[in-house]
Amino acid sequence: MWPRLKPTLAGTDDLVLSADLDRLARAELYDDLHRQHLVVGEALVAGIFASLAQDSFAMLPDTIREAGRAAMPAGALTTNARIMRAATTCRTAYDAWAIAVDVECAATDQLVGFLSGADDVRVKRLLLGRVRESAARTASYRMQRRAAFHAEKISEARIPFPDVRRIQIVSDLAFVAQAIERWMLRLLLQRNDHSGANDAVVELTRATIGRLEAFSGGHARPRRLTKWLDRLEASTGADDAHDSSLRLWQLKLMAEAGRIFDYYDRIFAVAELEEILLEAQALSKDALTRLRLLGDLTSRAWTT
Repeated sequence: MWPRLKPTLAGTDDLVLSADLDRLARAELYDDLHRQHLVVGEALVAGIFASLAQDSFAMLPDTIREAGRAAMPAGALTTNARIMRAATTCRTAYDAWAIAVDVECAATDQLVGFLSGADDVRVKRLLLGRVRESAARTASYRMQRRAAFHAEKISEARIPFPDVRRIQIVSDLAFVAQAIERWMLRLLLQRNDHSGANDAVVELTRATIGRLEAFSGGHARPRRLTKWLDRLEASTGADDAHDSSLRLWQLKLMAEAGRIFDYYDRIFAVAELEEILLEAQALSKDALTRLRLLGDLTSRAWTT
């Protein structure tokens, strides 16, 4: 898949070129995996690989892109069988992030090899920057892998959201979103009393609830949604809120915030009425902001 080059002391600039070509190979690997999983309908996994490919291509020096250099120099390619086996069975977000971790770990090892083969101070400095960059990416992908693992572990116990096909008019969406946002607010407040870490997220969620309350005023609660609304309103949060470490609790919040964003996004995708489409778009925007805020908090929690 990507080159496994042995460093040489001759021509130290070649080591920097090899490092850049290795980065190009990683970008092309992620792009290939994106296309493969898109063809078989694994949209979630394909989206993760597309994002990884985009980030990797963006990091390439202009000289590599403009020259149209090949990612696999002759005689330098070996196949990483472990990663390719994993790619054939990749079906979940956890699988995708696990592959990304393996790819970046292999890349870091290779870059360290390049660094050990350099005898020029300038080249060593450039390669050291590549090593640190790859190590930081590996750490970030490990965090994403943990979040995906935790999300899958708790999926069976999650409060279900109504089938999007049951949302027929815009007031239906307002009632459902109110119940979901109030439930999310209860989750946020279970650990926020002590740390205050999620204050900005709490205020955003409260603002969304306030807008929805004004929006749904004067409408009767639809009977076809009663079962889901009752369950959401009856849930007081998570039983293990105070048993989990703050780090794991932030991962839980991030996983649930992501699920809410995905739900609103699905409603937007299938909406046939303009009113539902516009409201789903507004909810998706708020949910994405919340997810990003929680993502920043989670990153800080796992790096401190």
